[in-house]
Amino acid sequence: MSVLPTSQHLSQFGVSASEAKQWILANASSPETIFVTCDNGRVSNEMIAEILGGVESGFTTDLVKQFFNSAGFNADQLDTTVAVDFTGQSHTDNGLEFFSRKVSVFGISIYAAPDVSPEKLSHAANVMAEYLDNDEDGFVDNEGVVKSLVNTGHRLLMWSKRSDFDQLTFAADPETISIQDLGNSETNPAWHLNPQQEIFDASLEEILHMITEKGYALVYPQVFGEFVGSTVANLMDQARGGQFLTLPSEYPADAWFTYDDPTSDYATMVTEYLYWAITSKLGAQRHRGSEIADEWIAYSPDLLEQIDPGIVQLIGNPTYHLPSALPDGDYL
Repeated sequence: MSVLPTSQHLSQFGVSASEAKQWILANASSPETIFVTCDNGRVSNEMIAEILGGVESGFTTDLVKQFFNSAGFNADQLDTTVAVDFTGQSHTDNGLEFFSRKVSVFGISIYAAPDVSPEKLSHAANVMAEYLDNDEDGFVDNEGVVKSLVNTGHRLLMWSKRSDFDQLTFAADPETISIQDLGNSETNPAWHLNPQQEIFDASLEEILHMITEKGYALVYPQVFGEFVGSTVANLMDQARGGQFLTLPSEYPADAWFTYDDPTSDYATMVTEYLYWAITSKLGAQRHRGSEIADEWIAYSPDLLEQIDPGIVQLIGNPTYHLPSALPDGDYL
């Protein structure tokens, strides 16, 4: 199920799991009270079962549903709620105090520096939620990918000035901290309303980078791994016109992916290739052909299908539950 960890979700309301258990047991004679409160608080049947002790204590999700259904309520209603809070909350997470607002999307943290606008923080959270729950049914599409992102501690840091990163105070080596950054100025919700006139919304790129790099690449290493020989890397080598472990002085004339950042390694090239392919398939690059031609020429769904059918087949494989619709910043 694709919600925040139960304890983390309850903490948003200042309630611990043990307190919630005591309250449920104290109100067991009033199913309506429990149902209405849980519905308002976006607490699912599975969460309730976990709060009460889970299978080991005899409390299964089915038993919880039976309890509500027998009292005349539609238990499935509790499972249509979404445990995602897009309102930036204060926090005390060590080393990140300067990035004073935090949003949790399916257990993945987004932090914002003081000068990042609330609207852009909310927009980034919406985009992340749409990538992970692309059909917007309240459940993540690939639970393994979300678990990987949560377990690696990968987080998104939104900044206003590059000097904001000087305020990080991790005790550990900063190079070991798993961070994806996104700038306030490059986050542009207006692009979704007028893509031909507005500056591209970089949240579509940076958030997808973290999902593929710390999600798909780790869950499916032989397919999406960012190393020589994975399925996606082999497709990328074809797109670049050869297997280049370092940046070539010049790409072959028939290459359609010609990324030329001299600071990027092979793994980064894979990340960028997958970003271009997915977003082109979803239509994000449709109006950017001339703007991105020095790096990517398969900018529309039709061109991608024509030029790189292998990647179209891979990212369209239902096994992996990659997004099939472009996020617009308006989750649910």
